[in-house]
Amino acid sequence: MVENASSENDTVLVCRLKIPLPRDQAYIQRASERFPEVVFEVNGYIPYPDSVLLDLRLTGLSSKADVVGFIRSSPDVRSVEILRTSRETAALRIMSVLPGTSVIRMQTELKLIPNFPVSIQEGTMTLMVAGTGTRIRQLVQRVREEIPETDITAVRKEFLDHPGQLLTPHQLSLFRTAISSGYWDVPRRVTLTDLASLMNVSKSTISETLASIEKKLLHEAADQIYIPA
Repeated sequence: MVENASSENDTVLVCRLKIPLPRDQAYIQRASERFPEVVFEVNGYIPYPDSVLLDLRLTGLSSKADVVGFIRSSPDVRSVEILRTSRETAALRIMSVLPGTSVIRMQTELKLIPNFPVSIQEGTMTLMVAGTGTRIRQLVQRVREEIPETDITAVRKEFLDHPGQLLTPHQLSLFRTAISSGYWDVPRRVTLTDLASLMNVSKSTISETLASIEKKLLHEAADQIYIPA
């Protein structure tokens, strides 16, 4: 059954989390602390009941052998396949034990997919994930219960409707004319009188319509970024 986004007022949330990975459970955490100059990027994964297969890209390498060797020797790593390498990068496919505290498991259970790549550096994962408001709030709650140090750095709303639907056809026409004519440029390239002449309406009507447009768009912009309670 496909979940209807309209149950969330046609809104999805996009959330950025900074999550300190458990030191005793995640080989990426240990490797990223051991090699702080390296950026570890997860570009995809397949979860299994007790393991996970993921594609990992390493950048900023000074010694591929040291980093790959450290990963291979980690007790929670079952296999490492080198897909490709260059001077300072390497792409690996790794099968590992799925940690007890697993953000991947939480996302899978909530049917959420992260925006790849997911980056890990110095033991901290930066994750962008999108979904309905209910599922995002459930993910945030579960992650914070398991890893209290988790930091929400940004949350924004994204509306499935076209932004133009905020405005009436007349307002949208005036908005496009004002934008293209440079009314909101700094300094302005046209005046209210110029716009009134272009639209063949009175200056007072243009002024009132622009004020209504600005109010709608500013209220919408102010509602885009917030931190949920």
